[in-house]
Amino acid sequence: MIEREFVKKLATLSRLALSEAEIEELVPKLGTILEFVGELNRATLKGMDGSGEQGESVKVRDDVLKPSLGQEKALSLAPDSYEGHFRVAKIIEN
Repeated sequence: MIEREFVKKLATLSRLALSEAEIEELVPKLGTILEFVGELNRATLKGMDGSGEQGESVKVRDDVLKPSLGQEKALSLAPDSYEGHFRVAKIIEN
């Protein structure tokens, strides 16, 4: 069973501002989702190769090696770069 504190922590990590009513509504819903995921984890996949296809795998296209963009071209397409690296906004607080 999921507890309110778990939903509050999940909301904080997801940067969601949830009201107390929304938290109360999400507790049973998330519990149901997690129970279903648990059932999927316990499912037996006898005869499956892991690709989602039954039987022989289907080859869609040849895997052909192609040249990459290169650092200079990739950085020129980025919104911001610094000393040869992509620069991104800080999203994790201490």
